[in-house]
Amino acid sequence: MNYQTFLSVVQDSLGAGRETAERATHTVTSVLGERIGADEARVYAAHLPPEVAAWLHTAGGARSFDAEEFVRRVAEREGTNPDTAERHIIAVLGAISQALPEREYDHLLARLSKDYAPLLPKAAVAPTMSTRAFVSRVAQRAGIDDASALRVAEAVLQTLAERITAGEVRDLTGRLPVRLHGALKRGTAQADSATRKMPPDEFLRRVEQRAGVGPDQSREYVRAVFATVREATREEFFDVTVQLPAGYWDLIAVEPKHR
Repeated sequence: MNYQTFLSVVQDSLGAGRETAERATHTVTSVLGERIGADEARVYAAHLPPEVAAWLHTAGGARSFDAEEFVRRVAEREGTNPDTAERHIIAVLGAISQALPEREYDHLLARLSKDYAPLLPKAAVAPTMSTRAFVSRVAQRAGIDDASALRVAEAVLQTLAERITAGEVRDLTGRLPVRLHGALKRGTAQADSATRKMPPDEFLRRVEQRAGVGPDQSREYVRAVFATVREATREEFFDVTVQLPAGYWDLIAVEPKHR
């Protein structure tokens, strides 16, 4: 694949012009180089256009930062927001997946942790729901605006991560948008033997406190988030819910009133 074809793949994915595609390619490949290190970068550079390979070059070893940090670095260097950075990453890594032979691309996937799956076009069984789509679905189900929906989603996911095991959280991060990983990480960091036994009433109380909503709202909002998580993750959410006691099924099995 030559450079013009590579940029065309990025442009088509983003629906953007050459300048945006080139800036995204430069930034994303530079951060990828930092993540995988010099030795790994040389393996992939041989199969990429020289212009892209030059941006992938880095000094030193791999830096083991997670997908959320990857998105943060891209957003910071591009001077944009995390949602835009995430779209740029997906577009550029999609072009890289087409440029690399299958063996080398599989090798790259093996070097990245599971939370990178939403950014990698061939890493997940089904396409990952975008942050915008996830928030929009929560907003529609809960009858609230997008800003409130994001706040509620983060509150619910943080509380859920306190309640379930670390392994189950890792499974969810592989299917949920990277923008939501921070809430899951905060919940995991705060989890202990007591939170793993959290009853539904305490779950709702924590969501109320974190989202700044009242008791009458929290139940419907939790249902809206759970319904959207189920839609986005399917089998992974089923694996989570079967570990929860029967008292949670009122929150999981019932769709919210707003549609």
